[in-house]
Amino acid sequence: MRFRYHCSRSCAIVSPPRAQLRVLGRGLDAEHRATASAGMSAQQRIDYILALDDEYLRGGVVLSEWTAFMVREADNAFVAACDLACVLTVSAAIETALRSETGVARLVEGIETSAMPAALRAELHDLRRFRNRWVHIQNPADDSLPLDDPMGLAREVHDWAVTAVRLLRRVIYLDQCM
Repeated sequence: MRFRYHCSRSCAIVSPPRAQLRVLGRGLDAEHRATASAGMSAQQRIDYILALDDEYLRGGVVLSEWTAFMVREADNAFVAACDLACVLTVSAAIETALRSETGVARLVEGIETSAMPAALRAELHDLRRFRNRWVHIQNPADDSLPLDDPMGLAREVHDWAVTAVRLLRRVIYLDQCM
């Protein structure tokens, strides 16, 4: 049996939330599934998460309760096609995981001080910059981009959600116990 989360506070090993993800996918109505951004159905999104777990998880991981909670929330947002919510929640989960590893308060510092490969560090900085564009809107009175190209904007956010879910797995599965 594979294990997905090992929660530090309770020291209980929790099996993968496959059933929870499948129920979530069925809970979406057909119209919402059909209109999910970039054409991914809820089932395709669930399958993507499970494939990432199969690819990156080889043992068990120890995560704080906060990190585990945020990972579940990010997964739920991704399956529900709430792509911006997914990106923001993934960023928070990564920041929390890095904070528990490094003890630093800011995401940028956590990325820099973490013992991770340089390529992963660069990808996390790209994700952080994308997140910052949404968290710190430079000119909220300028509505031209969301009005002129809403589909292009939705595609970009979807692409980042797919990337964010993958990066989250790479970060939380860095230190595995076999």
